[in-house]
Amino acid sequence: MWALATDASFDINITAPDGVVIPRSQRYAQLTNTIQQRWEQYRQLCAALNIGLWRIQVGTLRRTSRHTNKFVPIYKGQEIDDARKPERMYLPVDPMGYEPVPTTAEVYDIVMYQGDTFEQIVDFAFNITGLTWKAEIRTYPNSPSKYATLDVTILDAAQGRLKLSLVSDKTKYLPVRAFWDLQATKVSDPTWEKTYLRGQVFVTQQVTVD
Repeated sequence: MWALATDASFDINITAPDGVVIPRSQRYAQLTNTIQQRWEQYRQLCAALNIGLWRIQVGTLRRTSRHTNKFVPIYKGQEIDDARKPERMYLPVDPMGYEPVPTTAEVYDIVMYQGDTFEQIVDFAFNITGLTWKAEIRTYPNSPSKYATLDVTILDAAQGRLKLSLVSDKTKYLPVRAFWDLQATKVSDPTWEKTYLRGQVFVTQQVTVD
């Protein structure tokens, strides 16, 4: 329709010597009017189906502390009789304006159930003989609050296989979302350290308790 309207915009009215007038510009007016109606219909469909350019979006306003210049934490709403620990909301930050930080550590997220024993097998494509492993769960990277230390057991050093585990007493008080990483240190050189895995910890809240 835009192509037809562009073509019709070059038409001009014709006036004959006998007084007959052919309003060719009326075709362009009809096309633009139809396009406007289609745009209005498209807006209504976007609002009804919540899609497209005119979809309805709901955002959460963030406040910045005047003293620290950091975002004030936002917590998920709860009912007045809900006595659970408030769940913090980590809203996405728009990365536009800076380049993402490159990293050599692979992203590996952990999913576990609160109060249950956790075990996860991790396979590497190299020999892990002579390496000492450690892994911790914290609220966020560089956080002073450490929730738990994962037990790392080497199953087969030559095949690069190890097991991450947590007993039920340690998973009982984990938050809904946290962060973790897996680091290795050489036995022959304790100053050498490398992080191989990093990611988030997602915990489903427990229902049946003692």
